[in-house]
Order: sequence, then structure tokens, then C-alpha cells
Amino acid sequence: MNAYHEISKTIASLLAILFAFLGTFGILGNTFDAERGSTITYTSWQEDVDTLLSMCDGEPLTACKGNCSHAPSIIIPGIGQSDAYLYDENNEIIYDTNGDPVTGWPLYVNSDELINKLAAPLITAIATQKDNGFTDYASETIAGAFAINETGLDGLPVNNVHIIKYYKSLAQCNEVDSNFILNAIPIKGYADKAGADHLYFFAYNSFGDVLGIAEELYAYIQMVMAQTGHDKVNLVPISLGGTVFNALIELHPEVSQDIERVVTIIPALDGSKIVSDVYKKELSFEDNMLYRDLFPSLMPDDYLAYVANLGIRFLPKQVLSDLLDKTVDKLLDKILINCPNMWALVASEDYPQLAAQYLSDADHEYLKDRTFEYYQAQLNSRANILALKGTGVEIFNIVDYGVPLYSIARSWDDYNADGIIHVDSTSMGAHTCLIDQTLGADYIPSAPLCHNPLHNHISPDNTLDASTSVLPEHSFYFYKQNHESTARNNIIMNLAIDLLYDKSITDIYSDERYPQFMYARNTRGFFSNEVPDAESILSEELAAPGTYDYQLIADTQAALDKAYHMEQYGTVTTEEVELIKAEVYDCLVRAGKRTPPKPDDGEEVAHQYLYKFLKAASDGMYEYYGPIGYSDIGEAEFWAIKDAYKFVNE
Repeated sequence: MNAYHEISKTIASLLAILFAFLGTFGILGNTFDAERGSTITYTSWQEDVDTLLSMCDGEPLTACKGNCSHAPSIIIPGIGQSDAYLYDENNEIIYDTNGDPVTGWPLYVNSDELINKLAAPLITAIATQKDNGFTDYASETIAGAFAINETGLDGLPVNNVHIIKYYKSLAQCNEVDSNFILNAIPIKGYADKAGADHLYFFAYNSFGDVLGIAEELYAYIQMVMAQTGHDKVNLVPISLGGTVFNALIELHPEVSQDIERVVTIIPALDGSKIVSDVYKKELSFEDNMLYRDLFPSLMPDDYLAYVANLGIRFLPKQVLSDLLDKTVDKLLDKILINCPNMWALVASEDYPQLAAQYLSDADHEYLKDRTFEYYQAQLNSRANILALKGTGVEIFNIVDYGVPLYSIARSWDDYNADGIIHVDSTSMGAHTCLIDQTLGADYIPSAPLCHNPLHNHISPDNTLDASTSVLPEHSFYFYKQNHESTARNNIIMNLAIDLLYDKSITDIYSDERYPQFMYARNTRGFFSNEVPDAESILSEELAAPGTYDYQLIADTQAALDKAYHMEQYGTVTTEEVELIKAEVYDCLVRAGKRTPPKPDDGEEVAHQYLYKFLKAASDGMYEYYGPIGYSDIGEAEFWAIKDAYKFVNE
């Protein structure tokens, strides 16, 4: 491959990874269909509120007319879980040169166009080993690739990106919309139990104004009650949805009379230290991280991580450093500094310093007032949650822990987290130790909110104390569950569904299937694909005895029994889950319903060899020459690569 192509891909990948978790910066469009219960887009949250309130008349649309024991549930999704498309002046979707729609989400970067623009100046910089204006041009070009998400001084994105909203229940959605919603959060089990007309999805501008979004949510709740005939709703804030929930209960404490239950799932109630680090410009660009550890941590088991490690050395160290610094500066200026929802993801302890740094000038007076108002909601969050609970609203929290923050942030190893959000934020104050440490045998809680001496809220791995959280008796924790794969854990989804539907579950002691501490797992597709196929082995044998041998039937039944137990119980460990999945798959292979795993073929062996070689070369370069570009080495021979080649062949 050409060197410029690899380095361009490396730069684009680094920045895409940095902002992928931040999502997109969609803005509300300017067309709408006012038919009651239709899919709608709007220009401002004020118009949304007015329209929602105008939809609160008429007969209930539910089959029960509000006369059932199940309150309707409103999903408040996380970043990027709302469809967003860039429209032109005629309100038609814009397509790029490849024929793909330009989207606010998924995060849109035309990598081919980006690489083509960077090619010539990059080749010049590599050939001359000098900046020659490359870093200014490249940083502006890269920032321009994200320009669709630019925000203005009014805190609103400046481009015409439409957010698709659902002012109707799942029952009224067409197949495309239903699939989108249930893919965003696999909660079909709730719709099956309570009815699809009792499930709503509050789509919103992930990077708009959190206070305006909260006002819209308040009006949305009124609309849902009118459409369903119920006098209360359930709320399910997820990730960024936690900031909207924060703002809602700060601005409208009277909403307590409209809520039956709240089930928060990995909520960003006190922001994310990653976002704080982005605003501080404290990213992992120091020597050992940038030249050795960063890419392998972001792309584990991928040889391209070491291609990136070696590729960035084609630029002199100072040029690479200047490029990264300037690019982050431009992205901050164009997108993050003016975005209220991004400020809502700054940890409260970091807000005063950062607001003083970025929002103290006259131009940012409005934004400073707006973000400060949310900062107060952040500070009041735990008190507001306790006040809400005091009115009779039942509140439950689902938390992932035991995963370090992504290493793109300099503070990545300073917090126990779920990869994206530190645990103190998602857990409402649970005390944790650092990753790979324990609380210690002599640990005593300093400020527990559970004072029952018979209750033990310390995790089995001795890394987390839930007694210090706001909801010690109503919080459920999943060890080593990654933030981004939360929806792939069927126990988390089952728990959320049961908390919304089954009023007999009132705390962590109510159901033996759901103790306070459970485990990470990835069961996406397992219970809808592998398990039914394994069941078909038994049904086929029953219909035609002798189809399969006795041992296969016995093994399949045993594997299914374990799978059924695993499906229901969060006490099954991560390792046990993988073993059970493997047992079921083995039965499917023996029955001819799956192909056996392929033995290492020539391509796989070559891939492994390439991985080992590139890793050894990368590690050798760092050990011999440290964090510098190739031209910085001078006339010294590349003994590191030679030694790496020798090492691989030994």
C-alpha cells in the first residue's frame, strides 16, 4: 500500500475513534406531518413542545383505553440512536459522490474524499520531512469532514440535518421504524407483554440543547398519557438519555406525578471523564501511548494497529504532534465548544474550569448561561433523584463496571468505568477502586446510604461498594460489561423488561434471577438462532426416531438445559456463558446444522505471521528508537526491524 494512504487512514481512524463515541451532531429539520401519531421532524424544540401539547386531545389509541395495570414506557435513547440525514434547501436528502446519504448518524466521514484531499500535501510532507503548511491544511480538511456537525453560538447545529421522531407508539410504526427502534434497544419482550401500543421511543437531537430536549420530553410524556389513556408512564433513560432525565427532574419536579417507574441504564448522570479530557485537550498523545499502546488498545488482535504504529513514523514527531493538536483545536472550535449536549457530558467537577476557559467571552454569554443551568441540574441530580423517589416513584439503576475508559483519554486508567463513562457517574455514587486493584480486606465504607448491617453491597470481586450510591437497594451491576455491548447482554434486557412490567420486583432481593451483582456476556442472536436450531434437533428426532444418534440427543438436551438456565439467571458467569454457547454450537455442528470452525488455513497462518511480525517490528522500533519519526533517527540502520524479523523466525 502507498505510505500516504496508510497514514491518511491512520489519521482518519484516530479521529473517527475519538469522535465515534461522541456520535453525531444532528439538527432538527423543517418539515413535518401534523397527523396525530405520525413520524415528524421540526425546526426547534419550542415548536416540538407546542405540537406535542396540541396532540393531547382525543380518545386513547390503546386497546386497553388506559384500563390496564401496565403504564406505557418511554425509551430515552443514547447518543446517535436517532436517525439523522442532511437535507438540501428543497428538503431532500443529500447524497455523496458514492451515492450514500450524508448522515448525521451514523457518523459521516467520506474517507475516500478525505484521503484524496490529503494525498498531495502528505506526500510533500513525507518527502521533505517538513511541515510546509501540511498541518494547517490537513487539520482544516479533517475538521471540514466533520463540518456537517458544526454548532453555532446559539448552541444549535448550523446545518439542515433532520432528526426523525416518533410521536406515536410502536404499534403505529411501520416495519422500518419498528425495526429501527427495536434494533436501538432490543426490548421487544416488553411490547409482547404489555402491548406494542404501550412502548414509545423518544428520538431527539443527541447534540442539541439538553434543556430544550427536556422541555420536549415533558410535553412528550403528556402526549403519551393522552394517547394511551394512562395517568402515569415509565421512563428508560439510556446513557446520554441520563442527561435529559437530569434536566427533566430539575426543570419539572412536578413530573413526579406522571411517573410510575424509572429504569436508568448506564446513565451519564455526571458526564464522562473522556469528554472532560477532550475539552481539556488531555488526550493520549504522549510518547508511549501514541507510538506504542494507543492503536493496539483500540484495535486489539488486529495487525493494522501495528501498521498504524509504524505508519505514523513516516512523519517527523513534531509534525505529527502539531497535526493532532491543531486538529483537536479545530474540532473543539467548530463543534464541541458551542454544543450544550456535549457540555452536559462534561463531569461536574471539571465544568467550572472549562467554562471559564471557553465560555467567558461576550460571544459565549448565552451558552455559558445555558450550560451553567444544566451544570446546576448535574450538581442537584442525586438530591433530585432522592426527592423523586420520596414522592413514590420507583427508581432502578443498571450499571456496567470493571472496564477501563478507552485509552484515547489521558485519564483512562484513573477510573473504574464501562469503557465510556466512569462508574461514579452511572452508579450515582458507588465507591470503586482502580482497575486491577481491590478495595482491600480491611475496607470500611466511608459514607454508606444503606445502614442495615445484614446487607452486603460489596461486589464479589471486591472492587465496588454499592452502599455509597444513592440507590443501594435498587441498583444492579454487571462486571466487565462494556458500555457499547450492553444491549447484547440478554440479562440486562430481561431485567429492564421485568422491572417495567413486573411490579413484584421491588429491589435487589425480589428475584433470585437478578442479584445485585451479575456478569458481562454477549448473547446477541444466540437465543433467536442457535437455541431454536438446537431445539429442532430434538423435535426432528421426536418426529422421526433414529434421525440422530442417542449421544447427540442426550448432549443437545443437556446443552439446552444449561442454555435455558443461562437465559434466565444473571448469576451465570461470563466464562460459563461462553462454555454453554460452545456446547450448543458443537451439537449443531454434529447435527449438520452448522459448519465446524475452520482449521488454520494458509491465509490464517499468514495473518498470524503478519501480526507477529508487525507487532515485533513496532515494539522493536519503540524499544530501539523511542517515540520519533523515521527521519528523526538519522542515518542509523533499522536494526529494530531486522531484529524483529529474526525474532519471528526463531
